Amino acid sequence: MNNNFKKPLSLALAFVMIPAILPANAHAQGNTGIEYGNVSTQTVSNFNKNDIISITCTDQPKLNYKYGDENKNKLDLSNLSVTLLDSNFNSKVVRFADFSDYGLTTNYQNGQILTQEDNGKKIKISITSSTRNVPPAETNPLSVTSGLFDESNIKTLAFKEDTKKTYIAGDKLDLDNLKIVLTDTNDKEKEFSYKDSMNKFNLKFDGKPLEDRPLTKADDGKILLVSLSSDSAKEDEITIKVLDFEPDYIQSIEVKNQPRLRYSSKEKLDLSKLSINLVDQNGLKKEVKFNDFASNSISTDPKHGTILENQNGPIRVTLNKNGRLFTTNTGNLEISYLRPKKNDYPLNHSRSYRKFYIGNASTNKKDKKDEEKNTKVTATYVLKIGETSFIKSDNGKDENLFTDVSPIIKDSRLMLPLRFISDLIGADVKWDASTRTAQFTKDGLSAKIQIDGKEIVLSNGKIIKLDSKVLCMKGRILLPLTKISQIFSLTNGNSDDGIEQDIEWDKTSRTIKINVK
Repeated sequence: MNNNFKKPLSLALAFVMIPAILPANAHAQGNTGIEYGNVSTQTVSNFNKNDIISITCTDQPKLNYKYGDENKNKLDLSNLSVTLLDSNFNSKVVRFADFSDYGLTTNYQNGQILTQEDNGKKIKISITSSTRNVPPAETNPLSVTSGLFDESNIKTLAFKEDTKKTYIAGDKLDLDNLKIVLTDTNDKEKEFSYKDSMNKFNLKFDGKPLEDRPLTKADDGKILLVSLSSDSAKEDEITIKVLDFEPDYIQSIEVKNQPRLRYSSKEKLDLSKLSINLVDQNGLKKEVKFNDFASNSISTDPKHGTILENQNGPIRVTLNKNGRLFTTNTGNLEISYLRPKKNDYPLNHSRSYRKFYIGNASTNKKDKKDEEKNTKVTATYVLKIGETSFIKSDNGKDENLFTDVSPIIKDSRLMLPLRFISDLIGADVKWDASTRTAQFTKDGLSAKIQIDGKEIVLSNGKIIKLDSKVLCMKGRILLPLTKISQIFSLTNGNSDDGIEQDIEWDKTSRTIKINVK
């Protein structure tokens, strides 16, 4: 037969045979098909869930779990889905949330607690709605391993990654901070401190048992090895580097251990716990403790033993290395100001409540009768415009002290540092960085100042208006004298008026006198 005639004939026969091998309604629907064995199947709208011929797993559920761990041992089937095929070869993907609508069940319940016995098992999906005996579908095997560290089955041992490897000649191996990480056969890790678990490990340096001695340059490049006491085959090693610290090539200094920073006024500054690191050009650090500061030309401001009053802020540490100065700061000092009293406060009195006995908030002059009623002044503080030093007079004794911000005159107004005044009168101060708001509380009355605004909000509902945005210098709020008087109900006036006020201004000497009562 002619080949040109055979091809059209073959195609014609193929089209004739297609209806014979498909169900009567399959080609009538005209929808897209899926592969089922070697038969082209159709997804149609009249899917028959009561005549299912097969189930296959389409999407796997979560398969990895940890038994013994309540956060990782509950079966989660939410991602599971199957494909159902009916007798007309119509297919339907059914997600786990809809299983009950199609008569689908699983041999494991969603949320079921898994145990070690479930490891390697498969989840079976069966159908109850079909009239046929349909084989169940299966997921991949579950992996259910231990959620607890199994110290009896160790797979590996290793030094912790940040283990100190570089030392200065004269140092000893840092065993106090040495950490070792064990990994069990389930890949669960646990960190051990060598200091607290010496019986679990063997340490060798240069192939020999450890010796309690300083390292020398001869130890440079030697091996520190750790192994399990119960299984010497489990081991790890690091190479120790020993360098000479170069004291003539200091690059910086830094605080290593902070001194005591919280005090009550009149206590002496204690720097005994302070230590710093000298850092050389190679980044090596050498600790210098406070007792050795003098021999290393290191000084502090304020000095050890200084009687504290209001020295808020950090302690400045200075190294003088052949005329080159290196500085660093500690954390900020926190001083509670205590007013002298006839009777001592109880020992558990945690904060100073220096009482500021005052009259009305008015700045009017008081008559002599009012003056006689006031409590006697116990201490005075004299500040001068533009200067951070001030004089405290207490029981006839004068002290020269310092504040971090000086009073100033701006736009013909006397501006005082609010935090300084608050500390003197025993007001509680809080700072909210998120809202940039300072809060000052005294005798139950609070004042809130948002430093980007132009008003002071009092807890009694009153609002004190400012002529301009809050003035800040060196992180401190400065307010006009009259506004401070309104906040704390203080009296103020001029020193030449013959009336003693809580705050007095002397225009001749350009000084401010604060009377604490």
